[in-house]
Order: sequence, then C-alpha cells, then structure tokens
Amino acid sequence: MKVSFGGGVPDEALYPISLIKRCFNAAVKEEGKALFNYGPTAGFPPLRDFLAKKVKSMGIEAMPSDIVITSGSQQALEIASKILIDPGDYVMG
Repeated sequence: MKVSFGGGVPDEALYPISLIKRCFNAAVKEEGKALFNYGPTAGFPPLRDFLAKKVKSMGIEAMPSDIVITSGSQQALEIASKILIDPGDYVMG
C-alpha cells in the first residue's frame, strides 16, 4: 500500500476508528463533563503521569511536572524555541 503525505493528511483507512471510539467512551465515562472543559496548560495530568512512568521504565528520570503536552509539533517548536533561543542568537532552518 502506498500512502501519499503530499497533502499532509494520512489515508483515512489507517485510522483505528473502533479503538478511538472505545478510548473516547472510556474517557467520558471516567471524566464525565469535565473532559470537555479546558484543562491545565501543561496537559492532561493522568497522561503526564503515565508518560513520566513510561520514560522512567526506559531509564529516563522525569517527573510529571517536567512534561508538557502540546496540541501539535508547531506548538512544541514554539515552546522549545522560547526556552532555548535567546535574543540575538542565530537560527538556521
């Protein structure tokens, strides 16, 4: 199977719809209406806890407070650039 990413969108046939439905339903059951409110800026706390445990099992020490969940790569790059690049630094792309 050949998948073109030319338009920036993967083939819809690759989306695991039944898994997404099960996950969504479980999240609604557990979180209720609170799931649809704005959450903490750093991201969903249970996900940050899970990721901290996951990376610890890989030998990387990280606390949930060290982890930030972003909406996408552009937001992550913006945050990283604000942390790592100082005024007057040269950046090549």
